[in-house]
Amino acid sequence: MKKTFIRSILLILLVGLSVAPFFLCVENLSFVLNRFREWRGKSYYFIESQLFERRLQFSGLQRLTEKELIASLPHDHSNLWWFMNRRHVIKELRKNNWIASASLSTCSRPFEPVCFMIEIKEREPRYVALSEKGSWALDSQGEIIGPLKENQINQTELTVIEGAFKGSPGLFEKNLSVALKLLSVLREQGLPEPSRVLVGDEDQYQLAFPGNSYIVNFSGAQPSYQNFSKQGERLKIILSQVQSDLAKIREIDLAFDKLGIVKFVDTEERLIAKSS
Repeated sequence: MKKTFIRSILLILLVGLSVAPFFLCVENLSFVLNRFREWRGKSYYFIESQLFERRLQFSGLQRLTEKELIASLPHDHSNLWWFMNRRHVIKELRKNNWIASASLSTCSRPFEPVCFMIEIKEREPRYVALSEKGSWALDSQGEIIGPLKENQINQTELTVIEGAFKGSPGLFEKNLSVALKLLSVLREQGLPEPSRVLVGDEDQYQLAFPGNSYIVNFSGAQPSYQNFSKQGERLKIILSQVQSDLAKIREIDLAFDKLGIVKFVDTEERLIAKSS
């Protein structure tokens, strides 16, 4: 009986010793599988991030915001598609009328989400056209860039054109064309850049100049280069004659042929300047 008991104990020990490596192997295998799942998840995330996640960096923004541009980009496409179709991405950006040119390059670092650098060159406004519905930025050729948002641009740095938006679209183009022609002639004659141009009735154009309280009336009845040039010459003659009394001038009227009339603030005195 005693021998049978001892044999049973030895048999149990033998079976335990033979089975223990199996359980130990299973435990190790489970550990390896868990680590593999974690690695696979990280690998999948890394691969997914390399395919679709991206950082965007912008340069050259002055009036536009990153939020505006990000909303117009093709986010549904992979980073590889972005890299292979840079022209398409730039084309989407160029739909914004404020953008003169754009370029796309990579700025990625190893083991980080893909990074793209977007360099923007904005169109430079030269004039601001005012209408009942708001303000519009114009380039040097008078082409409309787009509406101006509040505080988007410092209007004091640009010439403001007021009164051109009236009547039919054809009349607006005519008023704007005449105003730009007048400004071009004054610029060529070395006169100061006006701060404001008011397009009035009967082809009258009132100009205000920065730092001066007086206004200057030009006639656009014959909107030719020669006509504006003669009026500009009369203005230069008048300004040279009343240089010491500029603060006293209320208005200068150049609408008369070969004459320039100066109206002072506190008197009825008028200075008539003749030109050829």
